[in-house]
Amino acid sequence: MAATLRSMFSLDGRVALVTGASRGIGWGIAEALAEAGATVVLNGRDAATLDERRKALEARGRNAGVAAFDVTDEAAVRAGVADVIARHGRLDILVANAGIHHAAPLAQTAMADWRRVMSANLDACFALVVQPQVPGKNMPVEDPTVEWSERDSPFVTVASITVRKQEFDTERQNEFCENLSFSPWHAVEAHRPIGGLNRLRKAVYLEDARYRRSKTIDGNRNPYLAQAEPKGWCLDLSGATCEK
Repeated sequence: MAATLRSMFSLDGRVALVTGASRGIGWGIAEALAEAGATVVLNGRDAATLDERRKALEARGRNAGVAAFDVTDEAAVRAGVADVIARHGRLDILVANAGIHHAAPLAQTAMADWRRVMSANLDACFALVVQPQVPGKNMPVEDPTVEWSERDSPFVTVASITVRKQEFDTERQNEFCENLSFSPWHAVEAHRPIGGLNRLRKAVYLEDARYRRSKTIDGNRNPYLAQAEPKGWCLDLSGATCEK
């Protein structure tokens, strides 16, 4: 007997929100998640079309809901997500699929058209949120297996990022990127990660940076220099150089 998607990969009990789910790729993703057992909340701006899609999934015995809001409207997103959690009790999966395009030659594209496309395709994906720890609630910092309840502590947007046009493929930019250390500790002290697991992460980040920067000859990066992958990590939490 051929194995079904649900028998191989189960999302039973999970709630998924799929943006741009009324048609195309978004609808296909929603169908796959529903087939795997998830309750799928369909997002888009056309409530009538979303409701038709919901009925189609329910006719197949799947669980589905509708959350009609514009992903470029931050207030609408906040309200929409809060409503999903209130109705379903949780939100486990987000598929940020919504996107638009402007079908016109570049010379005929106005700045307003450009910003409208960027707002939907880029800006909507870069709202940075945090979940404050609430005293007296089961919200341990040291135990990542405990899921913090959004009812006890809703997410708070602390920043948003808009990426402007820039040149990436230059020798100077590539050299700069190769020498970056991607670390959450590149922040003001009050915002740095805390806890034992994060101290371990910091040691790994530092060692990874050392390894990447070792791929040089006389201080100049050599893209053809063969390097063996490290066979282990020296987890010296003091930041000292690893001993061989």
